[in-house]
Amino acid sequence: MGKDLTENQKAVKLIPDSLLDQNEQVIFAIKPSLWLVLFFSLRIGAICLVMALLAMFFTSPPVSTYVIIGCGITIFIRVCIALLQWASRAYVLTDRRIIQTSGVLTVVVFQCKLSKIQNTFQVFPLLLRFFGLANIAFTTAGTGGVEAIWHLCPKPLGTHEIIVKTITENENI
Repeated sequence: MGKDLTENQKAVKLIPDSLLDQNEQVIFAIKPSLWLVLFFSLRIGAICLVMALLAMFFTSPPVSTYVIIGCGITIFIRVCIALLQWASRAYVLTDRRIIQTSGVLTVVVFQCKLSKIQNTFQVFPLLLRFFGLANIAFTTAGTGGVEAIWHLCPKPLGTHEIIVKTITENENI
């Protein structure tokens, strides 16, 4: 439990103080799983791998070397960008609202009062289930569509349970 508390405190520090009201209590703040870096980089990595293999088999050595080096640099850059994307994401549940921050060059802050959330649901893609991860989506009043998705949430069942419990308690106030 002590470990969870320090991780929670670290995640709370990612949120600007101006986003939280004076008496607002943070119930939890999490970051997506670090697997996000791999999943966000997977497509580019696969394309570069295929290009490097094709270059090895169908081009002469100087050309194939340049292609392989170019693919390696591309994969490295994509992993660095994915790492920045992971570092910039935070998912926060307070006693009044949910907050999601993301973005490297353009920071996006989504916040919604708990009373406006119509539905929450979890999406368990096959690959994510192997890692014990899921996405949690929120639909809000007025749009009826998915407004926010918490990607690659660690411990999704427990996280979702706390979210639903907090929303239900908020309705009763």
